Amino acid sequence: MGKFTLRFREIWNHPRFKKQWKGSISLFMSMIILLLVILEGFLIDGSKVLAGKLFMSSAGDMALNAGLTYYEKALKDIYGLFAISQTEEELTKNLEVYFRQTIGDASGTADFGYVDEMLEYIETAIQSGWDGESAGKLLDLNMGTFSAKGVPGSQLSETYVLRNQILEYMKYRGPASLGYGMLEKLHVFKEMDRQQKTMEAKLNYEETMSDVQKACEKAYENIEPYNKLLEGPLKPETVEEVSYRINRNIRDAVLAVWCYQAVCENYNTEPFPYKIEWKKQLANQDHNVAGAVDRLGHMTRMMVACDSAESCLRGDFSQHVHGTMSAIQVILGYREDYKGYQQLYTAWQNYQEYFQEEMDRLGEALSSAEEDEEGEIEAEIEALEEEYEEYENAYKEAETQINRFPKILDLAKDTLKRDIHTRMTAAVQETKQLEDSVKKLIQLGEYGTDGLEDIQKSIRTLESKGNVWQSSIWNLSPGDIKTSMQSDYDNKAKDLDTEKLELLKTRLEKGIAYGKVLEKGIESASAVTEKLTSGGRGDYGEWLRVRMKSTPAGNDTTSLPGERFSTFISSYWEENANKNSAMEMDLTANGNSPSGTIYLLEAYPGGKNKGAYVQMNLSVYENDWENIWTGKDEFFQYLERICPKSEAENQSKEEANQAKKELLEKGDQKDIKVSGLPSLSTDATGASGEGSGKFTSTDQNADDKKISKTAKENTKGSADFMSGIGDLLVSGRDKLYLSEYATQMFSYYTVEKMTKPSDKETLSGYPFSSENNLMYQAEVEYILWGNPDGNKDVQYTLATIFGIRFLLNSLYAFTGDPEIRQVSLALATSIAGWTGFGVPLVQSVIILSFALAETALDMQELKDGKSVPIYKSKSNWVIKPSGISKEAMHNAVNRAAGAAKEYITDQLNQLTENTKEQFRTKLEEYTKTTITDVTAAASAAVLNPLQERIIGMIHVVSDSKEDIQGRIDECLQKMDTAIQAEGDSVMEKAKKRALDYAKSNIRGDLIPLIESLQNSDLDNGEITKKVYDRFKSYEQQMEASLTSFVSPLVLELSGSVNKALDSGNEDLQKRTSEALDQMMIRVNCGISFADTSSVNVDGGRGRTAGAAALTMNYKEYLWMFIAVKSVANEEDMLKRMGNLIQANLAESKAKPVEGFQIGKAYTFIEVKADADLSTTFFAMPVPMKGGGGVSLGQDKYNIGYRGVIGY
Repeated sequence: MGKFTLRFREIWNHPRFKKQWKGSISLFMSMIILLLVILEGFLIDGSKVLAGKLFMSSAGDMALNAGLTYYEKALKDIYGLFAISQTEEELTKNLEVYFRQTIGDASGTADFGYVDEMLEYIETAIQSGWDGESAGKLLDLNMGTFSAKGVPGSQLSETYVLRNQILEYMKYRGPASLGYGMLEKLHVFKEMDRQQKTMEAKLNYEETMSDVQKACEKAYENIEPYNKLLEGPLKPETVEEVSYRINRNIRDAVLAVWCYQAVCENYNTEPFPYKIEWKKQLANQDHNVAGAVDRLGHMTRMMVACDSAESCLRGDFSQHVHGTMSAIQVILGYREDYKGYQQLYTAWQNYQEYFQEEMDRLGEALSSAEEDEEGEIEAEIEALEEEYEEYENAYKEAETQINRFPKILDLAKDTLKRDIHTRMTAAVQETKQLEDSVKKLIQLGEYGTDGLEDIQKSIRTLESKGNVWQSSIWNLSPGDIKTSMQSDYDNKAKDLDTEKLELLKTRLEKGIAYGKVLEKGIESASAVTEKLTSGGRGDYGEWLRVRMKSTPAGNDTTSLPGERFSTFISSYWEENANKNSAMEMDLTANGNSPSGTIYLLEAYPGGKNKGAYVQMNLSVYENDWENIWTGKDEFFQYLERICPKSEAENQSKEEANQAKKELLEKGDQKDIKVSGLPSLSTDATGASGEGSGKFTSTDQNADDKKISKTAKENTKGSADFMSGIGDLLVSGRDKLYLSEYATQMFSYYTVEKMTKPSDKETLSGYPFSSENNLMYQAEVEYILWGNPDGNKDVQYTLATIFGIRFLLNSLYAFTGDPEIRQVSLALATSIAGWTGFGVPLVQSVIILSFALAETALDMQELKDGKSVPIYKSKSNWVIKPSGISKEAMHNAVNRAAGAAKEYITDQLNQLTENTKEQFRTKLEEYTKTTITDVTAAASAAVLNPLQERIIGMIHVVSDSKEDIQGRIDECLQKMDTAIQAEGDSVMEKAKKRALDYAKSNIRGDLIPLIESLQNSDLDNGEITKKVYDRFKSYEQQMEASLTSFVSPLVLELSGSVNKALDSGNEDLQKRTSEALDQMMIRVNCGISFADTSSVNVDGGRGRTAGAAALTMNYKEYLWMFIAVKSVANEEDMLKRMGNLIQANLAESKAKPVEGFQIGKAYTFIEVKADADLSTTFFAMPVPMKGGGGVSLGQDKYNIGYRGVIGY
């Protein structure tokens, strides 16, 4: 800077410069002034531009603010929402007027601009008389284009826009509309997911217990007949006797076959087949009958032999061999004398001819004879007749004997065939019976072993399921449910002695081995290659004879036909028969017999002799019998005790099943079906459906496992639906406000049943009706589910409520009510018998049936707009029998809900100075029911586990008193441990007192009870009734004792609430609710709390209290469902609200805004405008070097404006 200054001075002071540039200052100043004038002109115009822009902005803001006044009044009045009501054309037209007037452009208007008026006022005030241009023309703005429209993306159909407006609307209304206890109710449901998991784990465990029971029954069903086989037909001494009979029949049959073969060898032997007719007349004329008879030299001996044969063959089997040989000897003689028989026949025939001829001759002679000759002729005739008679008698006697001879061989053949068939049939039948028994034994043993392995597998699964159940119990917060579940688990966790089970398996395996030894002997047994196991034959004789021909014994009899009668030695052949090789059993190395005969023995060599016969020798197995027969096995005796005996349906079982069926019928979900509700055709927001609420009906005829599975699925679905409640409590205010808006501004199914006027209209006072609401009675349900069919949405809601109520009722029935537990146990034992592992699942199904029936009644109450306690107690549970008789159960199942009941928390919402006495009366009633509920719950916590333990011991434990006492003490100790884990409360104190009472007054009475029932002949129904009656008596005595203990504790807490009522403070409701909260927390009646943390809603501290006095109606369930589902699906729910808003405004019968479209309901508006500003200097030409000039601008400057504003 210094160098430049010095240089300038040098130039300026230079003589030549001064000399040459005279007057340069004037010229220079002229140039400078010109430039300054131009600059000032530009600055003036620039200032006008800036002022013009400011005026344009002011005019635009004013127009925008004016635009907000064009909101849809019906939308605001009914739903508390703001949106522009006019179309783009209408909005542009109206706002353009405001804009023009503001900038002073009078064209098209009748008024001066606001700026003109303002400047005129300034002129008058400051320069009165200024005769320049009108001040209003100082900024000569001429309107160009103007447009106003909604901003895209700001429509109420956009969920974030609708959400913000709803939250703004609810900011001051939400806290006032939320009823007492809604946050407490949410906290109650926070634990529901863990409680459902515990109940599901319990049912899973009991289903597996049922599997263990079935495995035990499977094992028992096989081992029990296995033992009977070993006690009966397969006892070693019995099998030995059977083998003796079979082997004797085999040997006798083979002997008979050998003899039969000998007979057959002589049957058709040439040259004189015995069947050829011997009465054949030869070609000779010999008629000497006596001589022919005399020539039959063997006749007499043959007659003796024939008589002997016939006598022996008709006698017992021991004579049949001798008879056979005698018959063969007769046949040998028959063949030898066969020619003589023909000669005898010929002689007899010839003699008859001779006799006739002689008689004819003598007759003629007699007729012609003289008188003195007649005597001689007659004597001759008489002699001839006597001879004839003699010869006839001799012939006939010989004929008779000759005809006998061949028949004796038929008799021998028939007798032997009968011997063979009879003995083989008997041997085969006995072998078949023995084989069937042995195979059955092996099968039963293997099935029994499989059953024991199934027991082991089921036990391992049971242990795993037990661990899951125990873990789920540990995850519960301390309280009644946790204590009851823990006691239930402790009683059901049964341990089986696996060592004894293995010992039983070893015995079965030895029995199987024994059976396989017998099986091998049976499979080998055969007579002349005929397996005894091959089945029966129609003719064993011929069948075996053919088979014997292929054995070495087949040639034993081939020489018999060549024997001579006179030299035949019967004893020799009899000896051969009794020692024939076919009866021997000389096994080869491969186990075969050359003779084809193998006797029934346990092994080879083996067996033992009994007379002439052989039998099995099973002494090895007799000596080890206690390790084969399982009748005295300890584990088998355990199975025998826990497995039911097959018996006809008795009356108690039939009645118990009928009661269960009635409960299931009562719990049928008929009340969740609705019809006649409207549908929605509008979908302006693109909302999607959320599927469906589901509750699967329970099949009344399904088995217990299927019913349990259905219950788990239904309760899991409900718990899953409510799983977002924890996130909801964390999310805080906004979700609750959205839920409150939905349930307060839209109609729902029970709206017409509600009694409070505020429940029948919106928060803005607009009534719900079929005229005003297109989906009347199904709107909130539509927001929840998104199905356009209102019937479906309501049904899904009812199904979801049904599932939640069923879960909550099931939890109470499982853990809270002693009567339900006792009755269900009695019914279960009537149905399942004393089946150890089988009763728990049956009992649980009956308890679930009670819960289903109770839930059906709850649904009737809820559909009528009434409130139902979240968790039931003894005082408000309806479906409860007064006994186990058929009449008591029928009356319980058909009991209807009582008159509508108002609970203390309901009255708290209306508590004022004027109503506090009514509240005090309700408090007194609540105090009494609390005392009743606490005593009942404490009694149930002790007596229920104790009763179930006693039931389990009646037929399972030994008769040892020490053993019984130990198990009872173990049960009491586990209950003590569980109760000690609970937090300090009236309930916890009551349980401790109940446990002390049981130890002092009940414990000693249980051993005689168990012993008397163990040794009684009572049936299941009678035992069940005795146990039930005894524990009913215990319950009454215990509750009487507990009432005197619990009453002062509860009355003290109730007194604190009364003090809050008498405080007279302006915060009466707040102080009273806090005192009531403290009372509920201290009582802890019937519910385990998730925690006592706060949820900040509008800065208020959320309260967590016992659920025994907390109730909910249908609308509140909807409120909770919307709140829970909004955690994950808020956007879709907002879209559905938008659909309903459009439908109700534009399509309902009332049509408050016909043609309303939420997609065009803008909450932001945009204004675009431009105007021309007249300028003075921007258009002035600037001279340029070389002449001429250039304009730097125009005489008008266009100013644009764009502004946005919204609600």
